[in-house]
This record gives sequence, C-alpha cells and structure tokens, in this order.
Amino acid sequence: MTKQLSMLDQPTETLAYPPNFIERVALRKLPDGYWAYRFEALDYTAKPPTIFRITGGKPRTLKSGPRKGSLTVESGTSVEVYVTRAEALAEEQAYEDETGKCGACVDGKVRRFSEFVDCRRCGGTGRAVVKKVPT
Repeated sequence: MTKQLSMLDQPTETLAYPPNFIERVALRKLPDGYWAYRFEALDYTAKPPTIFRITGGKPRTLKSGPRKGSLTVESGTSVEVYVTRAEALAEEQAYEDETGKCGACVDGKVRRFSEFVDCRRCGGTGRAVVKKVPT
C-alpha cells in the first residue's frame, strides 16, 4: 500500500515563494481583518504594469454544503484599493532593509517552471544586494 502525499507533506523548499509586495501593500491599505482576493493589472500596455486594483473583503467560514469549512468572503464587504508599482518597490526595499534578505528569491533560489535555479539578482546568496553609490 502506498501513501498518498498531500501538499503539506512536500519539502518546504517546493512550497516557498518570495513575498508578494503588491499584496503586502494592499493588506496594509485594507481595513483590519480583511482579505485580498482579486488582483487586477489596470494598465495592460505597460510592461511591467504600473497600477493594480486589489479587491478585498471580510472572510467567513462556510457552515454547510460541499465546501463546508472553507473560507469565502462575506457579501457586501468588498473594498477596492489601488497599489502602484512604486509602492510595491518601496515595500520590497523596506523588506530587504529590515530582513537583509533578497526580495526576489527564497534562500537564493527562484522557481522557473518546474525547477529551482539560482537568483540572478543576488547571485544565489539569498542576501539583499547593496546598491553602491558612485563617489
């Protein structure tokens, strides 16, 4: 008999992703206890997009039905907030200053399709890159 593995049984490095700085800014802008559940890029012509609309709502647990126990958003509690790319980049810089870790990777690795490769930004060290100011 073989054991069926779940996502929680997988090694932690396959589940790790770098922080989502757009979501971190949005959660700070949303009311306390609200949940971000829809992310939209509003300027499709810019590469990468420069403004995002995030919709959040108050979460609740379903009490009956086939999805009993899973989370959903209470109707009538939706709130939209806007996050610019500049705000997300400032959040990333604050994260790197606070933790000393690279904001683009986890332990020096980034996920490319189905494998992990060295981060180009930090050279695979996992440490924040210090920008040198020319003198």
